[in-house]
Amino acid sequence: MARAKVVQISGVHGVGKTELIARLAELHRDWVPLDEFSSPKPPYPFGSLGEKGFINEVWVLRQLLERNRWRPPAEAKVVLADRGFEDALVYSRVLLNDELFELFEEIWRILYGLYQYRPTLIILLDAPVDVILERIRSRGRPTMREWREDDEEYVASLREKFLELVAPLEVVEVVKADSLDDEAKTVERILVERGIIL
Repeated sequence: MARAKVVQISGVHGVGKTELIARLAELHRDWVPLDEFSSPKPPYPFGSLGEKGFINEVWVLRQLLERNRWRPPAEAKVVLADRGFEDALVYSRVLLNDELFELFEEIWRILYGLYQYRPTLIILLDAPVDVILERIRSRGRPTMREWREDDEEYVASLREKFLELVAPLEVVEVVKADSLDDEAKTVERILVERGIIL
């Protein structure tokens, strides 16, 4: 893995992760984005429950491991990862029953050890459920209904699990999703405070 520090942007789908990464990469030429997935289509619709959800979440882990093939440019100081293993754990906790989740978590732990883009810092982008839903609907994706993207209960459960499972980790800073410029400034300040950049 290159010397660049990995900053992972995590949070519920639609909260604004991809836009924040694009803005940060635009502001800093030596901050490079690491794409979310190499293949855009999961085996089953995202948001599927039970065995289909399990298959999807294992597919997500495989997609994340595909990142190991990528190398950042030599001049990169920061790699901006769109989601990571922690996101997959949150989604699986919401979508799977206890038995399937326990199996998924075992697989997750093994594969996490192979993952080369473990984060130096996780920025957990958070917003109230109504704000997230508004952002999701404004994207107008054709898969919105099929993937349950705008299902209020689903989004609320995901947000709750992100705050419960990810927010307490030492490497996490929670950033309020507000305006893109404010989010970018907050991330820059956190990276300086944490000694990730000078």
